[in-house]
Amino acid sequence: MGTKKEYEIYDVETGELIVKGGSKECVEALGLPSMSNFWWIVKQGVTGRSKKYRVIIKDPDDNRERLDDFADWLVDMRMAYGLTQREVADASGISFVTLNRYERRHRVPSEEYQNKIRDAVIELVGKSISIMPDVE
Repeated sequence: MGTKKEYEIYDVETGELIVKGGSKECVEALGLPSMSNFWWIVKQGVTGRSKKYRVIIKDPDDNRERLDDFADWLVDMRMAYGLTQREVADASGISFVTLNRYERRHRVPSEEYQNKIRDAVIELVGKSISIMPDVE
């Protein structure tokens, strides 16, 4: 997780790219009063609930080789889409405690459970997610 994520923020009406960069650059370019406002815009813009912004998150560190990939992806997706651990656990048919252990890297989910969790997140979000790690 050495490289920062990059955000592309587009105007919903025109499709024009407003800003591309790290979170701090985006806050400055958008003239936001705080980082909290930025995270709210990211959450709304990624899920399609914003009437003003569409947000795409790019992760330059996505080498898909690290053991932490699934836990990183799970936490990132939950945060970006405003999902709780309970929602993801219930939708995937696993216990809250198990999901929590996966996120904290206390356990590594099998390929079957990774697929269940990914399918649940996709269902909860309502569209395909292009930045999820592949399961081998």
